[in-house]
Amino acid sequence: MRVARLHDAAAYALLFLVVGEIALPAALRHRLPRAEEEGRNPHARRNWDEYVSKTSVRRPGERVVLLVSNSQGRGPEVPASQSYPQLLEARLDRERPGEPVRVVNWSFGPNRVPETILLLARSPDLDPDVVLVVQPPNWFREEDYTYHSRPTPLAMFPSDIVDTAWLYRDRLPPDFVSHYIRPVQAVDALLARGLRSYRYRDWPVSFLRHHLPWLEAFVPERDRAAWFLEGRQGLRPLRERPRLDPALVGSPWPQPTLLRLFTEAALPLRARKVFVFQPHPFLVRSPEAAFPALREHLLTHGWEVWDMMGAVPWSLFLEGNVHFGPRGHVVFAESLARRVEPLLDREDSSSSR
Repeated sequence: MRVARLHDAAAYALLFLVVGEIALPAALRHRLPRAEEEGRNPHARRNWDEYVSKTSVRRPGERVVLLVSNSQGRGPEVPASQSYPQLLEARLDRERPGEPVRVVNWSFGPNRVPETILLLARSPDLDPDVVLVVQPPNWFREEDYTYHSRPTPLAMFPSDIVDTAWLYRDRLPPDFVSHYIRPVQAVDALLARGLRSYRYRDWPVSFLRHHLPWLEAFVPERDRAAWFLEGRQGLRPLRERPRLDPALVGSPWPQPTLLRLFTEAALPLRARKVFVFQPHPFLVRSPEAAFPALREHLLTHGWEVWDMMGAVPWSLFLEGNVHFGPRGHVVFAESLARRVEPLLDREDSSSSR
């Protein structure tokens, strides 16, 4: 009798798995946009394995700029075509007739350092000509490396790019693997790569949270904006420039090991690598003198550093966040284009391709 019950339980489990693998993806196929149809991941913090794979197919004759940033680079308050990555692509295309330029946007919010390291580990498949990492200079924070005196687990980071980390452990710095990756994550990686239903496992919760905001208190923070991360439309421009404590400029960032792992992860890339201090609306004292250790390390390890914190006037930001309004996206795209376009002319950006 006990054997029969186990047999029935196994049969029901298999049936549930098969139905879930067929029914859930089919039900969502017409509800979710295809990953490759937009100039940014339409699934917000989810389905990154598919999105990276689809956008990593390099086309003959094109130049590729890889952009890795946060929600400012995603531009959730504007259509994808009006976000600065797509405006940058359009401007570079105009400047280089006959030579198509594609800006591949791997940006999402809040995008923590280990997640970008995992994206950099995937970027050799794309083989970009230029890599732009656009982040604030205080990005390399201790809590991304240790949490309560223990290694910060990958499960704490908001995107599902961490699900397949185990599959790319041979591309990652050894110290990253020993610090973040555990053997049990092999199961997570194989499920994420092999079962479509596994990728959608938190879609129902995210859907309900998106449509029933009162559920927020019952949903873990990592899942609250998992699949639905569009910003509020019609936000007003800032009416007064916000202030930022000047002490933040001198705080003890960057976390040195994270910074080292970041530059080590990018070593295999043949691209021109640029770290951009992203624009912000805050009033700070002497921002151009901030974070000399970060600058020195990046310059020493093959990165260019562009301080563009003041590239967009504060009045072109939106209230309630540090995102651009529509005009801010235009201004930043134009500023970036003037600097990026000459990099595409350099001989070493396209050799052996």
